[in-house]
Amino acid sequence: MRLVLAFVAASLVLGSDLRAQAPAERATIDSFRTSLEADSNLTRVLGVLARARAAAHTAKKDAVVRTELGWALLRAGQVFQSKDTLYAAADEFYNAVTRARHWAYPWYGLGMADIALELAHARVVSSVHQPAGAAWIQTAGIAFTNALKQDPAYRPAAVALAKATLDNNFDPRSTDAVALLTPLLDTVNGEPGPFLLLGRLDRNLDSLPNALAAFDHYLARGGDAGVGMLERARTLFALDSTAVAESV
Repeated sequence: MRLVLAFVAASLVLGSDLRAQAPAERATIDSFRTSLEADSNLTRVLGVLARARAAAHTAKKDAVVRTELGWALLRAGQVFQSKDTLYAAADEFYNAVTRARHWAYPWYGLGMADIALELAHARVVSSVHQPAGAAWIQTAGIAFTNALKQDPAYRPAAVALAKATLDNNFDPRSTDAVALLTPLLDTVNGEPGPFLLLGRLDRNLDSLPNALAAFDHYLARGGDAGVGMLERARTLFALDSTAVAESV
């Protein structure tokens, strides 16, 4: 775990922006990211990437511009299935982190780049933000955790952390994920997805009554009935098994 956490300490560099991220800066990045995520047109994605690179060339120290370049590289890497471009995206997000380590958005971007590298089965390349011996999914979890430390209300990072935790067969951090996801559940505007994640995390921790309650909330908010009932059945089976074991 010390190796996995090493890149967090490495981000504490001179020149980091210590101010909070302004709402206008958040809106700019969110608009840029969401428009890219919905676009699979190769020509348009390349055009966006070219413009982002040009902007970063003239504003090397601007954390918003660097974060946008990270998203452009990430989307290009996904669309063109280019591992080298995904590596570049992770490096660029870390570049933004070093310039604005108190902002949630660059940390979140770094975690998403690590997830993309994991999904692409990219070879782990050691760097200042990817310690030797750490899997992409591990450092993604650390990045999402850092995003939430900077902004506990940033729901995309909480949901991403929960998903990464469930997918992580190397070093589960379920306790951290539950603690960071739970406070946000009152702000999800009826969305069922986070409750499904919470239920699965609770079940991983053998917190079966809490898991059952989370799955009930998932179903009550219109979650997929087949998925929800299956998860309830699995949890009820685990509860029955626990009760039998305790009675022996």
